[in-house]
Amino acid sequence: MKKTIYFLGILIVFGLFACEKEIDPGLAPNSSLAGHWTVKEYDLEMNELYGPSHLYTYNTSFGTDSIWIDNIYDAGIKMKANVVSATSFSRTGGRDINNVIGDVATINISEASIAGDSIIFRVTMLMADGSIYDEYYEAGHLTTGAGSDTH
Repeated sequence: MKKTIYFLGILIVFGLFACEKEIDPGLAPNSSLAGHWTVKEYDLEMNELYGPSHLYTYNTSFGTDSIWIDNIYDAGIKMKANVVSATSFSRTGGRDINNVIGDVATINISEASIAGDSIIFRVTMLMADGSIYDEYYEAGHLTTGAGSDTH
């Protein structure tokens, strides 16, 4: 009886660990786009306007088609962007899920590029009538993330 209980205990322990799946966040889909960035805002002629501030890019799920971009405009704007490649993303007609700036109806992200530890993308914020609320570039360097030496 004692051996049977011992044997059943070992089977239960092995069964529990055999079902557990470890996920390495560094190997998650879109991990090359994920990071904590220190960015500044620039006008369309690349004159510095504001910053530095912090921006976050990370997986929306374990799918490969989109990422979250968080703290756009240094105002807590958070939206999904479509993954274009391992080094780029974009979005047309995106919405801020936090509705930080109520006057902004949609946000477009274009010209996005991640090269090594640098990021740059163009942000166009549109009002409901289609007029431009603001348009600028956000650019900076990786603080922590996939390509950073500081994580």
